[in-house]
Amino acid sequence: LFYLHKSKCPSLYLVIDIGPEEVMMYIIVNLNRFQTEKEVKNLIMIVIVNACFQSLQICQ
Repeated sequence: LFYLHKSKCPSLYLVIDIGPEEVMMYIIVNLNRFQTEKEVKNLIMIVIVNACFQSLQICQ
């Protein structure tokens, strides 16, 4: 599911544009180092999905 969302919209750029710097760094670090962790992966996916819903024009 994570990679489907990532392919449908530029998730990292959405998170960078929407979230504060601390959240951005936390998500990017976890995305690079803990992709196999289910809990972290779900947390990142929830944030990315929320970001996609907040900017539907980019995520069509």
